Amino acid sequence: MEKRAERAGREQQVRPRVHADVAQLRQLLFPMVAGIAATRTELMAWVHTVGLSALEELLCDDAAKIAGPKGVHSSDRTHHHWGTAPTELALGGRRVTVKRPRVRSRTGREEVLPTLAHLRGSDPLPERVLNQILVGVSTRGYDASLEAPPPGVRSRGTSRSAVSRGAAPDVRRLPPNRRTRTDRRSES
Repeated sequence: MEKRAERAGREQQVRPRVHADVAQLRQLLFPMVAGIAATRTELMAWVHTVGLSALEELLCDDAAKIAGPKGVHSSDRTHHHWGTAPTELALGGRRVTVKRPRVRSRTGREEVLPTLAHLRGSDPLPERVLNQILVGVSTRGYDASLEAPPPGVRSRGTSRSAVSRGAAPDVRRLPPNRRTRTDRRSES
């Protein structure tokens, strides 16, 4: 069988090996992909760090508005600073522990900081958990599907049982074909 190139009086071009191209492409792209991944990780760590320090500053401002500036004596002060306490807040699909300033009235009653009350009132965790389950993430794989926790900050609420507890009320809203057998049994 005669080839078309020979009939036309031309020489057939030899194509380069595809395997060599893939190896070269891998050599060129691997450092870029590794750099992008490292940059993303570093950027997320920076955003978490800056976000947590901005939150601490907001909480300190709230405490200063209620109790006055810290370290300045005033005889007409109705509240006073009372150290700090660890507090859990939702951040990035998990619960993280942050330090918050404590403020007490002269009668000894603890005051709730307005920023803290707002952040506690709008907890996005159950909605985030439900969205992850809807896209197919199992409760066991929930922690791995999130961004890395902020460096140096304790976090919790990503275990299999915590995710199940957070999503249990919302699962009943899912259409029946999206629920597991266990969910259907707990409904009746």
